[in-house]
Amino acid sequence: MSKEAIEQEIYLKKVGKKKQKKDQSKDQSNVLGILSIVFGVIGLFALSLLFGIVGLVCGIKGLGRENNTTVSKIGIVFSIISLGKALLIFFGLMSVASLF
Repeated sequence: MSKEAIEQEIYLKKVGKKKQKKDQSKDQSNVLGILSIVFGVIGLFALSLLFGIVGLVCGIKGLGRENNTTVSKIGIVFSIISLGKALLIFFGLMSVASLF
């Protein structure tokens, strides 16, 4: 093989590795966003505070990735609604407890 062919092969390997890393980071951001949505929706029905916080953390970490942040934003919205529900339940229980 000629020197140019070897250099071209090395270059293509480097470009291929960079492309694989970008594809992997894209997959991770989608996974974190999907987890954020799942935890946010579960938090709407049970253990709102716990699942809301976990969903919010996953959503924020998913936003830190550069690709496809829409899924993470949706998860953050569900998680915030879940945390809001937890606060409403807490203050409602406190007001009922103050009657006695």
